[in-house]
Amino acid sequence: AAGILALAKQVQPAMETRLAKHLLARTCFQVDPNDSTIKGGGDGTTAGSAWKTNAAGFQFNENYGFGLIRADALVQQASAFKGVTPLETETTGTISVSASIPDNSVAGISRMFTLSKTTPLEEVLLTVDIRHRYRGDLEILLTSPGGTASRLACKSSSDSGDNIQWTFLSNAFWGEDPHGTWTANVRDVSARERCSGSGLPPR
Repeated sequence: AAGILALAKQVQPAMETRLAKHLLARTCFQVDPNDSTIKGGGDGTTAGSAWKTNAAGFQFNENYGFGLIRADALVQQASAFKGVTPLETETTGTISVSASIPDNSVAGISRMFTLSKTTPLEEVLLTVDIRHRYRGDLEILLTSPGGTASRLACKSSSDSGDNIQWTFLSNAFWGEDPHGTWTANVRDVSARERCSGSGLPPR
């Protein structure tokens, strides 16, 4: 990856991190199309593909991101674009929930929030402060106004710690219009299939 980005930097000296991310999202291609793992974003069955096409038309998988880098396409695109527009950000501030997460419930607890900007998304960050006796039972999902769902945290049998104080980042919504109502869902899924490498913070 570093070598391919170095080639792109040669043809476009102005390339920086944000432009590189845009080029990668535009030029990568799908690998392991049959991936159905929960860790990848599927439901753990062969019918539940982990590859999702978001509301902006980008394919994304929690295991593989946007897919495999194509050196030729990336370098070609790098020569065509000199940069990106200035970064815009929007924050909701703290939203208090003050409710218990029911054990072994796929419904869990959901809270909605709205964003007003319409500039196409790059990254979405969700900071949580969750009090729960066994965080290894928890899943956290974020759903955009366009209907794209991203699993930010996956149940992990190897995590026996309590509570979660963490900021999660997702690229699954790349290119989507952020304007509208978002839904954050936290659920205890102790009876569901577990997946490793959930990215939860160490105790």
